[in-house]
Amino acid sequence: ARVYLADYLSMANDMGYTNVERYPKSLKLRHDVIAMNHKVKIDEINKAKWRDIAKEKSDLEFKYKNMRLIYPNEAEGHCVGSYVSSVLSGNSDILFLRKEDDLEKSFYTVEVRGNRVTQVYGRSNSPATSEVKEFIKKYKEEKEFD
Repeated sequence: ARVYLADYLSMANDMGYTNVERYPKSLKLRHDVIAMNHKVKIDEINKAKWRDIAKEKSDLEFKYKNMRLIYPNEAEGHCVGSYVSSVLSGNSDILFLRKEDDLEKSFYTVEVRGNRVTQVYGRSNSPATSEVKEFIKKYKEEKEFD
């Protein structure tokens, strides 16, 4: 009960609630409700942070032949969700490699850490094709990456 109470009061404080019942009759219910509201607020904050990062990192984008590497404005898409904390903390960047004629359709996802391309995978973690490898090679040359 002490853990629930401490967690409940901490989340209420984070959210700026000033009129919090200190010892509610149904602590678990109050805790669970405020936890859901807290998660919604944190998700909104993280979405805004992601959009800001995407604007700042537009220099990572690149176009070559019929493909374009873009920084997504939202943390949505195949397997991007698992990298949200890494992007928000500045440890890595996630970009989408798309065909020029259909920028909305998933093609490949690329992870960049510092000045290195660390991962390039398609649907179901499929490896890069020769066409994608050529694109990544040109990208690394252009950006002077390792």
